[in-house]
Order: sequence, then C-alpha cells, then structure tokens
Amino acid sequence: MCFNIAQSKKLKDLAKRYGIKTSVVEMAEEVLKEMKQKENEKKAKAIGVEQYLVPAFVKPECPIITSDGQMRFMRWGLIPTNVNISDIQKIDRGNWYVNARSEHIFETYPYKMSITNRRCIIPVTGFFEHHYHNPRGKSWMYYVYLQNQEIFSIGGIYTQWKNPETNHTMETFSLLTTGANPLMYRLHNGGKHPHRMPLIINREDEMKWIEPNLDRKEIEALMKIYPDEHMETYPLRADYKKYGFSDKLLIENANSQNSLKEGCLF
Repeated sequence: MCFNIAQSKKLKDLAKRYGIKTSVVEMAEEVLKEMKQKENEKKAKAIGVEQYLVPAFVKPECPIITSDGQMRFMRWGLIPTNVNISDIQKIDRGNWYVNARSEHIFETYPYKMSITNRRCIIPVTGFFEHHYHNPRGKSWMYYVYLQNQEIFSIGGIYTQWKNPETNHTMETFSLLTTGANPLMYRLHNGGKHPHRMPLIINREDEMKWIEPNLDRKEIEALMKIYPDEHMETYPLRADYKKYGFSDKLLIENANSQNSLKEGCLF
C-alpha cells in the first residue's frame, strides 16, 4: 500500500498543470499562508506543498483537485460521513482509510459511499515504497516517479464530515491502489500488503476521472494498472530520515548506477 508521497511543487505549478484559474490559486495560497501561520514549525510538516516527503501518518493537508475546478486542501485519511466524533481519534490512531483497494471499492465501507460521485485527483511528484532484500524484514526505501511527467495524478476519493459540535466541515481523502505492474511487483515485495501500487491516472483520463456523473462501468474502466514503461525508481540514501520533508537531499539517489529495470538489485 502507499503511505508516502512527494509533492514538491508550488501551488502555481499545480495550477498550470491542471488548468486551474488564477483566482482559485490565489485563494488556495491564502489558505496555505493561514495554515502555516497557525501551525508551529514541527506541525508545518503536515502541509503537503513543496514537500519531498508527505507521510500519511502525520495526517497532512494536501492540495486536491475536484470536479468543480477547485484546488482544495484536504486531510489524508478518509473520515466516513456517518461516524461519531468519538470514533475519529481511533480512526486516526490506526491510520484507517488511508488507502482504498480499487478492485473492491464499490462493495467496501466506507469507500463505496464516495466512489460514485466524490472522486478526486491527488497531484504528486513521486511516491515511496520499501523493497525487502531478505525474509527477515530488512528493507530499503525507494523513490518512484514518472519519466515524462514532473507532476502526475493519483486517483482518490473524498468525504465531507461535519462536526456536530462546531458545525465545521472537514474534507478528507483516501488514495486508491491497484495491483502492481512488473516493476512495482518486484519493488514492493513485502510488508502487510505487497505487490500493490497507487492508481495512477493516465493524463488523458484525468478530467474524466473527476466527472461526477460516470456510471460504475465507466469508473472501473479508468481504474487500470499503470504500465511501467515510463516509470523509474531508485534507492534513497540510508540516512534519508535525517533530512526535513522540504529538503531535496531526502530523495537523493543512493546509487545512480543501479536500476530495477535492469535487474541489478535482485
């Protein structure tokens, strides 16, 4: 499953990539500015803009593209619309509803409540997976990106949960996953959910993915395993964790001579 993404671009770069109006970007930038002012330096890592690592466990607020042409900040980790306020802490503690398997999404709670008309795009510049070198569980973190797209789209779903005590509406999202293509099958070979990868939406299908009136057959046709021809991956340096989320050294290639496609690491 995918619990770590990268979104290292500025909001204006995302706007240009997805054809979002200048006024919408200005509003998003104001929201971002207010978020940064309200949060201290430690919690500022929970904002998924200009970050080389955005981990789900910090419950980051990420820029999300929706069908109304908006770019809104949503929290990673779906909160079902029908849960009680007392259940949210348990959901957060367990990192529930961070990922959703696309193969069973129409039958699985709570994702089935959003897949029909609340689909969204999660803009990313890359994502991360562990590769296991031996059966004892030792692994190495790898960075994955697309050769021909600096910014690409992962399919997601979202909800709007209203706090009954404050009437504040919280928007949250979940990242969809598929089975792995050959490259990702070899890379993501361990952990609780091996041989999975994010649902990467083809560029020509992005706007169709967020159309609100698609039927089940049309949605399922878009949830395809992305081919590996244009995907690249490399191992991170062993001490990558010592770098801040906004430090490009975090995604430095540990060994530029190695290539999973060439089979050098297996």
